[in-house]
Order: sequence, then structure tokens, then C-alpha cells
Amino acid sequence: MAERRRFPLLPVALGGCLVLLFVILSGGSGAGSAPPSGRLLQSLAAEAQVRPQRQVERTSLVAGAAGEPSWGPVAARSGAPGSSKRGGKYVVTSVMGLDPERLNVFVASLKRHSPHTRLVVFVEEQTDSKLLKAAGAEVIPFEMPSDSALVLHRFELYRKYLADLLERDSEAGVILTDSRDVLIQSDPWEHPLVQQLVDEDAMLFSLEGGLAVGEVPIKAQPQNAHWIDTCFGEEMTRQLEDAPISCAGITIGSVAAVHAYCDQLLEIAYKGEAKPKCRHYGSDQAIHNYMLHYLGPRGRLRYAHHARRNWESPVHTAGYGWPITIDKEGVYRRVNGTFVPPIVHQYDRAYEATKIYLAMYPLREKEVRWDGPDCVKNLYLDTVNQCPEGDGKKKEGAKDSGNGGGGKGGADEERR
Repeated sequence: MAERRRFPLLPVALGGCLVLLFVILSGGSGAGSAPPSGRLLQSLAAEAQVRPQRQVERTSLVAGAAGEPSWGPVAARSGAPGSSKRGGKYVVTSVMGLDPERLNVFVASLKRHSPHTRLVVFVEEQTDSKLLKAAGAEVIPFEMPSDSALVLHRFELYRKYLADLLERDSEAGVILTDSRDVLIQSDPWEHPLVQQLVDEDAMLFSLEGGLAVGEVPIKAQPQNAHWIDTCFGEEMTRQLEDAPISCAGITIGSVAAVHAYCDQLLEIAYKGEAKPKCRHYGSDQAIHNYMLHYLGPRGRLRYAHHARRNWESPVHTAGYGWPITIDKEGVYRRVNGTFVPPIVHQYDRAYEATKIYLAMYPLREKEVRWDGPDCVKNLYLDTVNQCPEGDGKKKEGAKDSGNGGGGKGGADEERR
């Protein structure tokens, strides 16, 4: 007796469902007039199309070995490329108390490599701001409230400033940054990813870690885990424990995206999910990571966003970002041969780096000026004095300057 051939049930069942789906959808006169069962099937079909992409976003912040972007919500201005070339460029920071020499490394390196950038500094009213004003910064004094910490209060200052900036320069690019431990090595606005962020109305989450240690999960760093526990509780800490730490010290993006980031961070801190005690040191870092790792995968962020590994980002966070080299010219480099990071955060964590950059950017209270020598030889112009003929002996303390005598303010002091 011949054996009856049996067909697998799953393909048959799926085929039947597809036929049923076709019949139901074909019978309707359109999406607006479809019967309830038709609308339900349409909804399920649409969900099936987007679910794989959602799953990718939940499981991977950075797709591919090359670190290709993983974007958040659809950009608001995706149809206006080139805005990164048109809008103004702003670096916004805050200081309370002051280490002038360390602050000068940040200010002077920014001025050297990105002189067109407008530096905006919120300065606690008891803090001396002469250094910042001398550098041409826009200085805005503020009073520090007693019931908050600067790490959180600064975002209130930033939000108001960015709201005004959004009205007058909607295509601006913005960097919110720490200042005491930040070094600028090249113009950050020239980096392709930074330009893309501004063009797409998005902002960047920079992850911590390095080639030697990999990405650093929250559970591996007790301080970060403690901050999240303080702000959101034990259960949320458990949910986020394997997520890589993102540093809240530097935020880059369009003015619209960065303003939306500040607005949502403050809403979470004061009106949302965060506990009341989440208003002190470390609260910004906790909320920053909560937004990236909890709200982001659930589509609940109000701005397009992008995450980049530390060794592939325009911002290099040095805390766990080794190995690195500082070459003979003082350039801070990653050893994987990629581009020199335009911004280095926490450079003082690297061995002897502080000594190197304090020497590269010395704090001077006034400029050095030289008006030339008192007299010259073998240059016959009415605008210079000829040195008298003599026996060729220099007066004690006089310094040679080309073919001339001592310089004004130099050897002439010896003659008095």
C-alpha cells in the first residue's frame, strides 16, 4: 500500500492566512472604509514591517563593524541638507569656581582651532570671569540655587539660551560641554558626522570605553550604577546594567535637537520618572543614560539621536579610552590609526597629559610685544636708527637681534 504523502502544516497554514488576508483587503473600498477586521489586519501588516528594524535598534546602538549610525526618530529637517554650512556655531558651557590654568587650555585651544565659534559661558556670579572676557566669550552670570547641583542646574540655563537661539538662528550647531578637562584639537564643525548631525536635526550620544577594554557596561562602573539607582531605583538599574555608559559631559547636535534634549532631561528630573533625590551630583549622567537606553529603544525621545563608540566618535572620552599616544607635537591620538579626535574630554586622565597641555597653552595675563631693536646695521631706511660704528663689543646684557642692537624693552633697559 502506497504511503500517503503528508504536507507540512506550517506552509499550508501560512498560505491560508495570506489568501484570507487578500480576500479581506480586496473586498474593502479603501483604508478609510475598511471593516474592523480589515483595519486590524492592515495594522498587523504594518507592524510586521517595522518590527525587525525596531529589534535591531533595541539590540544594537551602533550597527556594523565600521560603526555606522543607528538613528532615532525621523529627523525634522531631513529635507534641508547643508544647514551645517549656513547656521552659526556655538559652544556653550558653565563654570563655578575656577582653575584658570585648566580653563585656559579649553578656551585657548578652542580659539586656536575654531576661531569662528561663538563661546558662551554661564559664570556663577562669585567667579572671576576676566579670562573668559579677554578671550571674547559671551559671559552670562548666574546665581546658583541652594537646592540643586550645577550638573543639573546648568541644563536649565542652557534650555533658556537655546530657546532664544532657536528663534534667531534655527540652523545653528551647538556643543554643550564641560570645560575644566576639555581639549580642542581641530575644528569640530569640519568633522563629517558633526555636519551630518546638524543637517539632520540630530544629536550625538558618545559611548565610553576603548580598544583595550571595549565598551563599558553600567554594571561594571559602580558610580554610574549608583546614580541610576538613586534616580530610578533598583529595577531600572537591573534593566540597564548591560548597556554601555554614555558620557553626559559633551553633547553635539543641531540647536533644535540639543534644546529638545535639555527640555526632556529637565522634565524627567523635575516632573517625570526621576525620584526627588535625583537632583544632585551625578543626576545628569543617570538621566542621560536613561534617555538613551530606556526611552530611546521605545521611541520615546523627542529628537533624532545617534550613538558612536568612543574610538569612532569625534569626541574622545579618555576615562577608559586607552590605549592612546600623545606625539611629539602634543597631538592626542588613538592607536587604531583612525582620525585624530577633534575634542578630547577628560584628557587629564592620561599620564602626564595635563603637564603637556598646560605647557602648550600657558596662561599669560598680558600679551608679549616687541617693537624691534634700538638700532640696526646695514639697513639704510629713514624708519630705523643706524647703529654707530664701534669696536664691535656688546655691552653687558645686550642681546643680538639680527643685524641690530638690543631690543626696546630689552637691552635698552641695561643702558639706563
